[in-house]
Amino acid sequence: MSQIETPAASFRLGIVGTAKNTGKTTTLVALIKHAHATGVSPAITSIGYDGEAVDNLTLLPKPRLDVFPGLVVATAERCIEQASARFETLDSGDEATSLGTVMIVRTLSEGRVLLAGPNRTDALERLLLRLQNHSPLIMIDGALGRMVPMAAADALVFATGAARIVHIPLLAEEMAATLEIFRMPSLDPGDFPDLHPETVTLSFEGAAARHFPFASLLSLADAASIISSLPECRWDLHIPGAVGPDILHDLSDRLSDAGKFCRIMVSSAPMLLAGARPIPLRDTIRVLHKKGVQVCCVRSIPVLAVTINPFYPHQHGRRGMFEPAWVEEPALRAEFTRRLDIPVINVLRDSPGAVWDAIMPGKNFPAGRL
Repeated sequence: MSQIETPAASFRLGIVGTAKNTGKTTTLVALIKHAHATGVSPAITSIGYDGEAVDNLTLLPKPRLDVFPGLVVATAERCIEQASARFETLDSGDEATSLGTVMIVRTLSEGRVLLAGPNRTDALERLLLRLQNHSPLIMIDGALGRMVPMAAADALVFATGAARIVHIPLLAEEMAATLEIFRMPSLDPGDFPDLHPETVTLSFEGAAARHFPFASLLSLADAASIISSLPECRWDLHIPGAVGPDILHDLSDRLSDAGKFCRIMVSSAPMLLAGARPIPLRDTIRVLHKKGVQVCCVRSIPVLAVTINPFYPHQHGRRGMFEPAWVEEPALRAEFTRRLDIPVINVLRDSPGAVWDAIMPGKNFPAGRL
């Protein structure tokens, strides 16, 4: 295992698919192609497993992850064994997955790869620190269903489409709700000296902070213990880990109107979206705000753009085979453009340069190897 040196800061871009077949891999490939064309050698990794040839549910073909010489790839050993590209090893790493240890390699030829990386935030952070030694730009392949590790990203791009929700207005409403969650107010953790990174902390005026023996809030029983401890005066509740999908809703149901400015602080928006549905979550946050409780974050992660995909797998009957289908692309683009104030991109129709400029305007990365 190579020694970790203090790396220069890299830009960590997370690409989040809201469901299978929404265009996440296509978005990643478009960015890789443009980077290669401009002489930039990015690094890529994944939260989980991506790049398979056929969808396991629909049996329809999936876009392949094509790579070029000079690309830095962090993936599990078994994925490297199955790749058609040739590699040189840069770092053996020490993060384990079900497909073997995550290796950091550089591609020596064109070909295809599978990505499999760590699915825990701490393991991803360690891997990203190593990748910073090899590239100024790191792209992280992820999904809405495994959002928590995306807390390590500097910015995100969402890939969504009809495979998530066929009804276009509802699909756009969900993305608008997601953006609203990511734009919750942020706070300076330095203003809260009693916070602890490994425990839920309840602070209120006139008493010492109370620390609970858990960092994440995943069970309704834990939420109930916190609710029973809430004082009548103004309070701040800090949750450093993930928040279960029903927890905020349960808190909202049990809280009467606070009539005072209380706060629930989470580390970042991905910690709230751990298995939660964006529209109900946004609505719960709004209800809490009306009750005098503001939901805010310690670290904001901007969403830079949304890529849209009109494709979806259409099933004939409950047990029938799937076949390719599409919603109307102009209607999809128009509704997203109307609802969102960030770039809306169809990767297959817009040029790779346009995709790059929309996602990373003004960013100049050094060309060649580092």
